[in-house]
Amino acid sequence: MDPSSIPPVLKDTPVSTPSLVSTLITNCGTMASSTEAVPPAAKISLITVWMETLVYGINIIAFAGAIWVLAFRRKVVTTAHRYLIATSCFLFSLSTVHVSISLTQLLKGFIDGDWVNSVDSMIEADLYFLSFTQPLAFVKLVLYVVNVFVQDMILIWRMYAVYGANWKIAVVPVFFELVHTGVAMSTTVLGFNGVPLNGERVEATALTGWIMDLIINLGVTAAIAYKLWHVGREVAGMRSDGRDHNAYLGVIFIVLESGVMFATATFIVVVLYLHTPTQLEAMLGVNVVTQVATLSPMLIVVRVGLRIMHGGSTTDTFHTRTSSKTLTAPRFAPNMRAPIDVLRTEENISDIGTNSYNLQDIKANFNGV
Repeated sequence: MDPSSIPPVLKDTPVSTPSLVSTLITNCGTMASSTEAVPPAAKISLITVWMETLVYGINIIAFAGAIWVLAFRRKVVTTAHRYLIATSCFLFSLSTVHVSISLTQLLKGFIDGDWVNSVDSMIEADLYFLSFTQPLAFVKLVLYVVNVFVQDMILIWRMYAVYGANWKIAVVPVFFELVHTGVAMSTTVLGFNGVPLNGERVEATALTGWIMDLIINLGVTAAIAYKLWHVGREVAGMRSDGRDHNAYLGVIFIVLESGVMFATATFIVVVLYLHTPTQLEAMLGVNVVTQVATLSPMLIVVRVGLRIMHGGSTTDTFHTRTSSKTLTAPRFAPNMRAPIDVLRTEENISDIGTNSYNLQDIKANFNGV
C-alpha cells in the first residue's frame, strides 16, 4: 500500500458509510481485503495514548513537587523562582490540554463516532485516526510544537544563567530554536492541509525540525554540563587534602539525564518516521514526546530542590591550608544574573534546604538553573 494515496478525511465530515470506505480502499489500490488496505491507526493511537497518560501521571507528581520546591520550600520568592513557576504551570497546562484532546479522540473514535455501529466500524475508526486534517489533530500538533519550544527555551535560559548571564552564549541556540519552531509549525500546517505524511515536503520539514531540536537539546545540555564540570574541577584543585572529587557530579548527572531523556524520545520518533512504511507510528508517537517535554525541565527542579541525585546530597568538607569549609548541595540562586565567581565561599551554610540552585556554597555562584 502506498500511504500517499490515502486521501485525507474532510474536515467535519463523518466517515460513516460503507460506500466511503469502499472509495477510500479503492483509491489506496488495495488487494483483496479492506483490512489490509488501511493501517491500524486506531490500535496505534490507543497504545500511544495509554503511554501518554502514563507519562502524564508522572507529570502530575513532578508538577506538584516542582511547585512545592519553588513556592513553599523557600524563604524568599525570587525572579528565577517566579520564572520557573510560570513555565512549569504553562507546560503542565499544555500537557493537560493535550492529553484531554487525546482522550476525546479515543472517545470519538471508539464510542461516539457515527460509524461505531456500522459493518466497517474498525476500518472507519482507523480512517478517523489517520486524518491529520481534523481540528483536534491539528490542535494537538500545535500544542506539541509550543511545548517543545518552551522546554527548549528553559534549557537555553539555564545555559545563559550558568555562563554568568552572558547573552552572547545564547544567540546561536535561540536562533536555532526560532528556526526549528518555524519549520515544525510549517510541518503541522502541511499536515492540516492534507499533504501526505510520506510526501517530500512533509518529510523534509519534519526531519529538519527534529534534527535541529536534537542539536539544540544535546548541544545546550553538553554546554551546561561542561561548565559545571569545569567549575567543579577548579574547586577540587583548591584542596590541600589530596582528594580529587568533583562536587558537582550529582548536578551534572541530573542535567544530562533530563536532556538525554527528551533527546532520546525525539530520536525514537525520527527512527520510526524513517523506518516504518506509513510514518504513522512517528506522528502518533508525538503524543508521548509532548508529555516528556513537560517532564524534563520539572525533573531538574524537583531533584535539585529535594537533593535527589547520584550519591545522595552533595555535602563535603573542603580543607585548605588556612581553613576548613563545608561544601553543600547546590540550590536555586536568588540572583539569576550574578556571574560565576569561583573566589566566593560561604562558611557554615545551614540553609541548604531552600530551593536555590546556587553553587556559591561550593566556591561558585551558579545562578538561575
